[in-house]
Amino acid sequence: MRRFGSWALVGNVLVPLVWACGAAGVSPDAERVRLFERDQKLIQTLVESGIELSGEDDPLRRAAQCNKLADRLAREISQAATAKDSPRVKRFGEHLQDLLTVGVAGNLVEARGSVPAGSPQERKLLEFGKEVKQLEEKLGRTNRGDGKEVD
Repeated sequence: MRRFGSWALVGNVLVPLVWACGAAGVSPDAERVRLFERDQKLIQTLVESGIELSGEDDPLRRAAQCNKLADRLAREISQAATAKDSPRVKRFGEHLQDLLTVGVAGNLVEARGSVPAGSPQERKLLEFGKEVKQLEEKLGRTNRGDGKEVD
C-alpha cells in the first residue's frame, strides 16, 4: 500500500509538470522545449525518487527520501519566486505541503511506533524533525514573486 502512495505522490508532482509543457500560449514547440529543459532535472529527480520509494519498506528511509525530495521542491519554489513565477510557486507549494505531510510526517509517525527510545533510529527521527523545521523556516522567507509571503 505504501508503494502505491509513494507513486501517487510523485505522480501528483510530475503530471502537472508535463501538462504545463503544453499549456503555454507562445509557440507550442519552442515553449515545450524551454519548459522541458528547465524541468528536466526535476523530472529525473522525481522519477528516480519514485523508483527508490517504491522499493523501500523502512518508514525512516522513506521519510529521508521524501525529505530530500522536499528540499528539492523548496529550491524550485525559491527559484520560481525569484523569477516572479507565482503560479509555479503556488503549484509547487501545494505539492511540497503534501510531500511534507504524507511523505515525511506520515512516515515519521509510522516509524515512531517502532523505534525504541534512546536508539540511533530515534536520533534520526529527531534529526528529521530539525530538518523539516529548517525547511519550513526557509520557506517562510520565500515569497510568491509579487512581494507576498507564500502560505
